Amino acid sequence: METRRPRGDLIDVFKIFRGYDTMNSDTSYEISVKFDLRGHLLKLAKGNARLDIGKHSFSNRVVDEWNMLNEEIIESSPLSAFTRKLNNHLCYNNGYM
Repeated sequence: METRRPRGDLIDVFKIFRGYDTMNSDTSYEISVKFDLRGHLLKLAKGNARLDIGKHSFSNRVVDEWNMLNEEIIESSPLSAFTRKLNNHLCYNNGYM
């Protein structure tokens, strides 16, 4: 239950990056310019939001979860492979397995 919203958000971001879904005009993502040796190349930069509505908007709440995914999950080619790997990642990290 607690992973349902983050899971859906991560799937939506994957669809946007792969071109399966179009990006809304109010949602904007900025690829992080920090060249870190850890993680994947599609790390997102978190925007500055002063109000709670901005802090909890889709484009801000998904950044931390997306950046924590490993490269194997991000580089999955079909959507079904991404979803399967994401489910395994979420179940393993939340102690369900």
